[in-house]
Amino acid sequence: MTEETKKRRAGEYKNLNFGGTSDWAIDLQGEGTNANKGEVVYLDPTVWQKPQAYCSAPCVLVFPPSQLPSSTTINMGKYTTSVLYGSTTVTNSVTKLITTTTTTLTLTLPTVTTDKISYSNVNISRNAETSSLWVEVSVPIPPVTATLPDGSKGSTTRVLSLPAWPSITNGPPANNDPGNPNHPNNSSSWFSAPDPITMTAPPEETDPPVTTLPTWSTYPPYAVEPLENDDDDDEDHHHGGGGGVRIKTSCKIWVFNLCPGKSKIKSLRWILPPGIYPRGFPPLDIIGPPPPPGLGPGPKFTIKPPMLPWPRVTIHPGGTMEYEDEPPCGTESAEFCSTTITKSETLVGTSTSTITKKDSGCETMYGCHLTGVDATKTVTSTTCEPTDNPDTYEPQKPGCPAPAIVYPSDPKNVGNIPQILSAYKDAVPVKLGSEDWTAFYWIPYLGVDTMAKLRASSYVRFAYYYEEYNNNVGTSMDEDDVDEEWVDLDSDARGKEPDMDAMPHAKLAETVLDVDGDLDTDTDLFNDTIPQQTHRNEPRVNQFHIPRETEFWSPSQVSLPKDSVWGSPGSNSFDPANPNDEKYTYNYDIADASDTYVYVIHDEGVWTAHTEFLGRKFEYLNSGSNFGPKAEYKPNYRHGSGVAAQILGNKLGICPTCTVVMVTSTVPKNKKVPEWQVYPHEFLIAQLIDVLDDVRTKGRKGKATLNMSYSWPVGVVTAPFLLAFQSLLFKLDNEGVLLAASANNHALENTEGVEISRYLAKFSDPNDVYGGIVNMVVVSAADWKTQRAPFSQYSDYVTTFAPGNNIACPGDPFLEKDTPYRPCDGTSYATPQVAALANYFRSVPSKWESQLDKTANLKKFIQLFHRRFAVHGHPVNPTDRNPIIWNGQVGEHSCLRDWDSTEEWHKVCPNINDDLEKEPVNPGQPVTPCQRGQNGNPTKRQNGGSSCPLIPGNNGPGKNINWQQGPSQPECTAQDHCGGKVCEGYYCNPNPKVLHPPDYYDPKDPDNPHGPTKPEDIPKPIEPNPSNPPTDPNKPLGPMDPNNAECRQCGTDLGGSLCLPAYHSCLLNECWANSHCTACKFDCELLFIGGPDPTDPHSPECLECGDNLGSSNCPASDDECLVDQCLNDETCFYCKFDCNSLRG
Repeated sequence: MTEETKKRRAGEYKNLNFGGTSDWAIDLQGEGTNANKGEVVYLDPTVWQKPQAYCSAPCVLVFPPSQLPSSTTINMGKYTTSVLYGSTTVTNSVTKLITTTTTTLTLTLPTVTTDKISYSNVNISRNAETSSLWVEVSVPIPPVTATLPDGSKGSTTRVLSLPAWPSITNGPPANNDPGNPNHPNNSSSWFSAPDPITMTAPPEETDPPVTTLPTWSTYPPYAVEPLENDDDDDEDHHHGGGGGVRIKTSCKIWVFNLCPGKSKIKSLRWILPPGIYPRGFPPLDIIGPPPPPGLGPGPKFTIKPPMLPWPRVTIHPGGTMEYEDEPPCGTESAEFCSTTITKSETLVGTSTSTITKKDSGCETMYGCHLTGVDATKTVTSTTCEPTDNPDTYEPQKPGCPAPAIVYPSDPKNVGNIPQILSAYKDAVPVKLGSEDWTAFYWIPYLGVDTMAKLRASSYVRFAYYYEEYNNNVGTSMDEDDVDEEWVDLDSDARGKEPDMDAMPHAKLAETVLDVDGDLDTDTDLFNDTIPQQTHRNEPRVNQFHIPRETEFWSPSQVSLPKDSVWGSPGSNSFDPANPNDEKYTYNYDIADASDTYVYVIHDEGVWTAHTEFLGRKFEYLNSGSNFGPKAEYKPNYRHGSGVAAQILGNKLGICPTCTVVMVTSTVPKNKKVPEWQVYPHEFLIAQLIDVLDDVRTKGRKGKATLNMSYSWPVGVVTAPFLLAFQSLLFKLDNEGVLLAASANNHALENTEGVEISRYLAKFSDPNDVYGGIVNMVVVSAADWKTQRAPFSQYSDYVTTFAPGNNIACPGDPFLEKDTPYRPCDGTSYATPQVAALANYFRSVPSKWESQLDKTANLKKFIQLFHRRFAVHGHPVNPTDRNPIIWNGQVGEHSCLRDWDSTEEWHKVCPNINDDLEKEPVNPGQPVTPCQRGQNGNPTKRQNGGSSCPLIPGNNGPGKNINWQQGPSQPECTAQDHCGGKVCEGYYCNPNPKVLHPPDYYDPKDPDNPHGPTKPEDIPKPIEPNPSNPPTDPNKPLGPMDPNNAECRQCGTDLGGSLCLPAYHSCLLNECWANSHCTACKFDCELLFIGGPDPTDPHSPECLECGDNLGSSNCPASDDECLVDQCLNDETCFYCKFDCNSLRG
């Protein structure tokens, strides 16, 4: 890339707060027509015999085709894409496209008949280092002519250029949102085109149907915010999650006028939860915004009593406000004051001085004197007894006390709040015991007069009656699990309940024979020979290594070595021959992690009697803030047991020796109404306080993680709640407590979508006013193919992925005795795996062990180890594959404990700096999508240095070539460049500047981003010629020329073979042994491109292999005899059958 481009990209990454340095090795991005910039090196066909290429970067490697002995026909199938068309109008000689319509086309691709296989170019960037390249097959497809509407009720034709094969099997090269790494179409195989993406116009903004709007007793604080700029964004950051409907009005309405002469106020922004608000005098803190997050300077508005009376106001969910027409009335006035404090720093000599400036002033605002409203009259009630029905919520009666929460403006200085509450002996300050810091006060029954005094105090940030708030707004503290039945893993249908055979091993077992040359990795590298276990409920121990074999798949992915194919023979993850369905292996280190602690909040407990937890270590931390007398209440342990099982379970746990601390809160007495309206959200703040005090008082700094498997939508909790919660998360982070939050499960909801829309994960969002907790780990859920689970939300600040779709959780040991494990889905269960992994890393001896007490280093460690991998026999669209957490085990070896090993197995371990602080922010493989390079580029550098490497088992047809810096070789000297061609056109640029190819746009469109269409730019449709082109009789025939005598004889010999047509192996064997084919340098491996696959279980090779083994004369008890026969059977060899699976 150019220095200018490099500077631009580095600047973009700095703006994203990426640390470290930015550089590129194999450049996928390109710069438009300069995508092939650098010396073009045409390689000689000998590169296929000795797979080594050299050039001086930057350069473009152009590979020669591989010659076939005779013509081969490739059937491309169908291709779905979309194009634009429209009608035009001419005004003052200027042509404009006045309407555009997207139409979806399903094209029947031409069959391609060819006698050679061509390959993609590879672009080597300026600063590239030695690389292993995957050079992809790239067979050009001729343009096709499509008929489509012309925008004027007629039809027209358009010639469409197409990607090469097999890239075309990925579907259209660009979708409507290429920047979205987890497009909803995330389950498609790259062997088939994805469903076309359709766009629909958003619905008009109307009020949704509402049966009954809630009734409010008063207004919340800061409901009306004066704006000095009419263009202010309606999404006000100061209010953040302190939710409600946002409505903008003039600053002058008959209710009151805030547009006095000296004021700069131009409009008002109302932020109110939907409902009906009472006629009368609103509270004095009605005018906002609230003080900004933290204790810094900001605007403060006050109203000197009495306040102007307001009519009844109705706020509709759709964003409209309704109040009565202005009645005949006299004028009322009140004094409205504003104070703004600004701070600035100035350098005086060598010292920095802070200058504080205070601007204040008062104005008179005017309103209407409403009849029947008296500012001095207090509304009282003589019947304030609580309801006799504990299962029904009864709204607060006017004038009656009710349970309340009061937030101080400054948690370190509560000011006069204790004096105001002095008459309330049962008021509870919920505060840290380890420092002077008060989050809030809880008052069981707070009177309305005292509430008014509190809201008028400058020491109070926010005070409210939480039962009314919860009932009217909702209590959406969701546990991030998905309650659904286990479904067929290859089906989109949901709700079907198959038996345990629907686990991935049933799918993998079907494909034990289905490993072709592209999926086959060097399995011997990781093929640790481990004797069969005698008692399978007791894990085997080999020095520091424990292999645990169970029927559950998810842990086996966490210990799968990097560069292995999950489920393949020798991958240390799956053995279909294991008895009792215990086919999955989780390898882990024997290190004792009992002095590390995973705190679990928002869960009620665990079925400790379940066999999953026998012998495991639990603690219970009961909250010191009970919010009322303890009720006779039966807690629900279902979710908590699922969470705990992923941490330390005997079959499911990632860190079996970790200690789990369940943080619980009691439920108020006689309050069993739905959704806990009577229970304040603030119990979660109290749980954070309990965790922080526990860590500090018990010396657990740098030894703990906090699991948060739940979420709530923006707008459900108040802004002060978010501010207090954020402050405590920062304090926990400073104590070395790693914060693990679920990304939540609402991606399939139309109102939310894939992008993360909820807290707790949004506390990590760098663009959220309550976000910016950079060391928080946000976890999305993946399915067994490493695709994002359809329900799981995702954003670019997600840290990693863990299994969370169709995994196992403990069943109720009392009600589900016959089914001890149940299917479960959710980011709730992906997150505790990461929390457990963090403490596992802290416990295994390594040279980084002393640095992992810092959460920033621990987060980097998780990212350095997570990796993408392929699934045996189940190709996945590379864009959909996500990095899954890894514990660093390579069979019996550990990348942590054996960090200094020089053995071959250690090559898959990440290369980690001795000083973790020198690692860049967000190291390792990025969560953003990694795509197979359309031009054969194997890697993509992005996000400040993170890399997307080659993934064994991920490649389409092609060949591995090693590249090194050096003089160009083996270089072709023939005039025809040995058949190699430089790729030209839109599809040669892997990241084009324009989203769609030129022929996507209407040729009549003068605003085509590619520029006006010229006649010479339109591709010419051609018919592929099945015959060989005529040759120049004066040109010497090279060894690769199909007219060469050796090549002709090779074709004659293979054409006259007695091998059955479907038998790959027979003809392949003949080709390898034929001296004429060797002299022709014919590539036998590509003999049957587009033809039958010998590793298909239904291929002649596999069928004959099965017949031969089935009719074996070996004694039934002699496994070794059958294994030897299998190993010596040629058909089993070509079928790539795992003969070792016959043992046992």
